[in-house]
Amino acid sequence: MTEIGPIDWCAVALSNPYASVLRSDRAAMNDARRDLAAIPSEATLDRISAVVEAALSQLPDKAPTAAAVAVLFDTMPRQPANPATYLNALCFDLVELGFQPAVVAAACQELRRTATFVPVISELIAACRTVQERYVSLQRLTAHAREARARLKTAIIEAEREPPPKPKRRPQPDAESGEAEW
Repeated sequence: MTEIGPIDWCAVALSNPYASVLRSDRAAMNDARRDLAAIPSEATLDRISAVVEAALSQLPDKAPTAAAVAVLFDTMPRQPANPATYLNALCFDLVELGFQPAVVAAACQELRRTATFVPVISELIAACRTVQERYVSLQRLTAHAREARARLKTAIIEAEREPPPKPKRRPQPDAESGEAEW
């Protein structure tokens, strides 16, 4: 995911644009074009989907889970009273709860960067749940981005197909009678 780089997901969360608004409002059309350019390309969305799908489709596995936990454990300044028991219980719980190795690795990486002390088992489980929820949300977000891209493209194409509406003539009062003339 790091090779894909940062993505501004704000453009994806836009409301549905109307071609009639884009047709008559140049600023709205420019905003729509800018937002379309900000949405990740289909190729990028495909890569994100593939990475997330691969991470979430892995079966829980003790060996990579133990490796990720060991790196976390080794980076902490203070160790638990009984390290072997801690590591065995932690690995057992993470595998038993069904966390994929990629989820555990990401949670351990986050804790290495934020935790001051060796996290208790429940903290690591909570971190894994948070990472797993983010991955699932990212799956949904890529699908939503595809829909937003299609809606924006369609609205822009439709707005460009037809010329802007002609302004309506305002009635002018007749100089002699004072009544409006259409």
